[in-house]
Amino acid sequence: MLTFASLIFFISVVLAFLGPILRSLETFIEESDRSRIRQRITDFWFRIADLSGPERISCALVSRYRSMRPLRRRFLAAYWTLLAIMFFYNVVELYPTKPAAVASVFRATLKLDLMVRQPFILPTVTKDGDQFFEVRDNDCVPNEDPSSWQNEAKIVIGSGSEYERLISALQSSNPNRLWLLLLAANGATIFFLGIPLTLSLLVSFRVTLWLLSRFTRSAMWLTFIVIVDLLAAVVIPQFLASVLYLCTAAVMVFMGGGVIDFVSLGNPTQGKLVLGVAAVTIDASWAPFIIPSLFFYWIDDWTFRALMSWPSLDAVLISTYQRSIGFFGDAWRVFSGDFSPTNIDATRNWAVGIDLAYSLTYLIPCIAVVFLDRFPFARHVFLNMVQRIAEHPQGPIAALGDACIWLAKEMRRFLAKP
Repeated sequence: MLTFASLIFFISVVLAFLGPILRSLETFIEESDRSRIRQRITDFWFRIADLSGPERISCALVSRYRSMRPLRRRFLAAYWTLLAIMFFYNVVELYPTKPAAVASVFRATLKLDLMVRQPFILPTVTKDGDQFFEVRDNDCVPNEDPSSWQNEAKIVIGSGSEYERLISALQSSNPNRLWLLLLAANGATIFFLGIPLTLSLLVSFRVTLWLLSRFTRSAMWLTFIVIVDLLAAVVIPQFLASVLYLCTAAVMVFMGGGVIDFVSLGNPTQGKLVLGVAAVTIDASWAPFIIPSLFFYWIDDWTFRALMSWPSLDAVLISTYQRSIGFFGDAWRVFSGDFSPTNIDATRNWAVGIDLAYSLTYLIPCIAVVFLDRFPFARHVFLNMVQRIAEHPQGPIAALGDACIWLAKEMRRFLAKP
């Protein structure tokens, strides 16, 4: 379990190793490159020393805001790289799984799909044809068109039986293929979830950065600015992701004529088995967004649709609140070495993490500029530190190495205190 003391110890160890490495790298740098680095540090010193007054601070913040635009593609590429790493982690995690356990995952997902459809087809199932439903009284069949409900029940049961036979055949004849199909289903789930989250990141990059720029330029207390900026960086992508989930669910329902699952995919094949597992997994996590969309699709009364807009809004707000709170818990579990969050949660958490990293890339330099402007003593100390790095006799890289070694010693001294 990761604790504060163990985290400090880990950072001190990393710094202790990084310091000598940086010092050794200084010997491989040519004198011309060393002079160029010194010159850049000196120019940076003059820019910081010249930052005084609201106009120059505002110009510096605007310049930083403009420099963030080209970084959006890099952060999106980093997000999909993290999704690829998560997929390979699934490969390692599923590798020792036995064929019976793999087949049980498919059967459990299939059973969940058919059990969810049970209330919609009502009780037209016979005793000898049912594997997944309870036998109910046939008098409950609607009087308008009983045959349509009976045909729907036959289709659902027949589709479930066919998928069950396909899973059993693969388990007995080709268990490795079944393992690959489950792996492909996990990959499809991550991919289909990543698309709306990528769109939410594109919007969130613009919205979050615009809000952060307004907060940072304000005359509020510096501590309050930092808190508001960090909350905005966490909450805004969660809210936009929930809105896009709702929109994606509505598009799926209206264009597909309902929920995409095993039954709607038709005759079972290995490819449809993969898509069915991915679809049902996503449907289960998007249930608060899919249910209002289904009511919008089934009922033509616009008065009722207007009333159903409130549950849709509630689903977005509740999801935003729950995932914003859950993000910190999942992040702490990951730092503790616990990678138990599901693909659904992890895909969304990584999106929030990327948006937070993008926001901090803008926020940290801007907060530093505001801090140095409001506290002259801090600017004086910072400029002296930069000057020492630039004037270090062995070079700037060696100066950073010495700083890492000094920080490592101070951290260990802090841990040694009773």
